[in-house]
Amino acid sequence: MEKIMLNIVNECQLISPMHKTKWRKLTEGIASLPLPPAFQMKLLTEPEPFPP
Repeated sequence: MEKIMLNIVNECQLISPMHKTKWRKLTEGIASLPLPPAFQMKLLTEPEPFPP
């Protein structure tokens, strides 16, 4: 799976100012909110944005 994500990142020329640990903590925090956030996030590993 990591190779697939790396290919997507390279093809789309995506960059990240945060390392994996900070992104993981952020996405876990957003996912645990009692109400859906006022925005959507799209993970490379998921076909659809969250929340719908």
